[in-house]
Amino acid sequence: MYRSLAKWSLAVLFLITLLLAYSTQRVKFDYVFEDFFPVGDPDLEYYKKFKSQFENDNNYLLIGLVHKKGIFDHAFLSKVDTLVKQLEKLDGITSVLAITNTKRAIISQAGIYQIPYIHLDQPERLKQDSSTIYKSPLLIESLVSEDGKSVAIILKHKEIYSKEDSDRISDSVVSLIKSCSFIEYHVAGKTHAQQVFITKLQDELVLFVSASMALIIFFLAFAYRNWWGVIIPLAVVLVSVIWVMGFVGAMGKSLDFIMVLLPTIMFVVAMSDVVHIMTKYIEQLRLGYSKVASIRVTFKEVGLATFLTSLTTAIGFLTLLTASIKPIQGFGIYTAAGVVIAFIVAFTLLPASLLLLPRPKVSEKLVHRSKWFGFLSKSFLYVLKNGKKVITVNAVILVIALYGISQIYINTYLIEDLPSDDPLKQDFTFFDEQFGGSRPFELTITVNGEHKIFDDPILKQIDLVSTYLADTFESGNIVGPHTIAKTINQSINGGRTDKFKLPKSNYEKRQFKKNLSRLLNRGELQKIVAADQSLGRISARVKDIGSAISLQRTSALQQYIKTSTDTSVTTFKITGTSNLIDKYHE
Repeated sequence: MYRSLAKWSLAVLFLITLLLAYSTQRVKFDYVFEDFFPVGDPDLEYYKKFKSQFENDNNYLLIGLVHKKGIFDHAFLSKVDTLVKQLEKLDGITSVLAITNTKRAIISQAGIYQIPYIHLDQPERLKQDSSTIYKSPLLIESLVSEDGKSVAIILKHKEIYSKEDSDRISDSVVSLIKSCSFIEYHVAGKTHAQQVFITKLQDELVLFVSASMALIIFFLAFAYRNWWGVIIPLAVVLVSVIWVMGFVGAMGKSLDFIMVLLPTIMFVVAMSDVVHIMTKYIEQLRLGYSKVASIRVTFKEVGLATFLTSLTTAIGFLTLLTASIKPIQGFGIYTAAGVVIAFIVAFTLLPASLLLLPRPKVSEKLVHRSKWFGFLSKSFLYVLKNGKKVITVNAVILVIALYGISQIYINTYLIEDLPSDDPLKQDFTFFDEQFGGSRPFELTITVNGEHKIFDDPILKQIDLVSTYLADTFESGNIVGPHTIAKTINQSINGGRTDKFKLPKSNYEKRQFKKNLSRLLNRGELQKIVAADQSLGRISARVKDIGSAISLQRTSALQQYIKTSTDTSVTTFKITGTSNLIDKYHE
């Protein structure tokens, strides 16, 4: 009867395993860091409103092209121009900004004229063009490096909702860069970083699983010294992992950089159950019991204890549901389910297999006569006799541990998981060093009272905060309503670089107001200023200096705004994904 029951149990387990193995095909890898923002956080809700009004501040890729001899080389700039034109044709790309397609406007009574900064059709003008560019604050550390050896291309794309679209854009961009045969290039941005991280997740999952299997085989071979002591427990562990991953696939859950740990954890949990069962089973055989009796005693004496262990472990993982971050909640749910699944598989597959296999040969040496048993017995008696000493030692260790906890310093980076020689990390470091940073930084300006955002008092407040950002944050590519005003003022003064400043004279202010309405309907300006001119944004890029320093600078900025700006006419608020990431790290 027992053998028949065991066979039926194995048949059912086999069918379930096949079904769930098929579901593992649906498991996908994903790394969308926006998912890690705390749910219900007021700053997250504000960012969602910001995104609906303007745009996702992370929908861009940065391309850095290096020419050691200097960028003002006609052949090099021609290749840059070719790349820019090819990038503009890519599906999903909304804009491509580079030094070769950037123009400065000149406003006259006859109309608006666009003059390119680089005259590729007139190579003899490159020296003059370079002089003009280095007198233009908007271009240095934005599109051109200060040392004159690198150019940047800022590529903006549509909102991406799938890994496939993200990979397509990233692969297409890198492929086009390679086709132009640039000697040195760098790519940074969320889309590219996500693709690299997902690839690394896949590679590391294979590494984790392979290493776990190797260690388990070594441990089982050392502990049980026969083939059945390796194959059967290993089968239990592998089936547990297949069930868990099949369950993940059936539920449509993707593997992020936390969930990728799940298979390794399942190896540990399942092996713990296996060791408890195998050890008790062999002990009963050594005492002379039959296979059936040994399995029955194992169920009775180990089953409840292992069940309670699995239950409390699952409850421990379920406490992660109290976190406000969805991926951590999901990790808690699926790991708790995995613990329960491992228990079920261990107490069905393993006993059924042991029942059908021949009785293994076991040592006749009794456990209670071993040196190990004697050592544990003496240790137990020592603890009972020296209770006060044990408690005192533990109390001292606890105090030391609490002090150590108080010294933990939270300072995380966007790509700190990568080694310093990783190409992606080097790409981000390149933009931090040459172009003011790779992290987006956003600040909204809300106009109070009856003012409009392009009114003179408001522009002065915005310019004040922008100057603080440039000096204290060392920000690059700062764009806002004030840069629009400065650009228009420069345009009405014949494009003179020394006139890239806020309108001062009455004539300049009149001409600015007159020409402003002609430009406001342009799509690119609507991403900086709301249609009713009651809301605007200062957009910049900052270096990845670590969350601790970043939060300190953010706090200092908030204090500066509070003490140095007129809060009765403007309200500045820090937002954007970088701010949310820093909060998530904290």
